[in-house]
Amino acid sequence: MRLIIIIAVALLVVLGGGFAYIASSDVDVEQQTISQTLPNERFYNGS
Repeated sequence: MRLIIIIAVALLVVLGGGFAYIASSDVDVEQQTISQTLPNERFYNGS
């Protein structure tokens, strides 16, 4: 019974540490400027 509790606590610590690492790590993501013009007819029924 005690071994199960130790394993569960260790698993929670590992998962918590992994989440904290992912949340705090700075990953560079490529940025691209995307520009698209939507026609007004979609919103104003052409009037």
